[in-house]
Amino acid sequence: RWSEARPTQPTPTPPTPRHAMAYNDADTPLRLRAGDVASLAGLHPFKDVPSLLTDLVYQGSYGRRLRREDSATLSITWVDEEALVNEILIKAGPNVAAAFQTARRGQHANVE
Repeated sequence: RWSEARPTQPTPTPPTPRHAMAYNDADTPLRLRAGDVASLAGLHPFKDVPSLLTDLVYQGSYGRRLRREDSATLSITWVDEEALVNEILIKAGPNVAAAFQTARRGQHANVE
């Protein structure tokens, strides 16, 4: 006859991290724009979904604190997109950097 193994004591629930409790107890609404919802549903193909998810998870003052604590816990270094672009442009050289800045302003540029 088959019998089911049962634990003799209930399994304890692991403690909730301090920062997660503060964030869950916060009286802070989650703000979602219609365009963000469309992006998450795959209806807006030009949105950077990983960045959007990060921004939504870490929004507001509690989110910023949670991001700092998660970064320290997971040893994550966040890189600003603008800083990353500037680093690439420095490596690419002055002609590419000038053409990029011109294109960013919406003008036509040639790279030599």
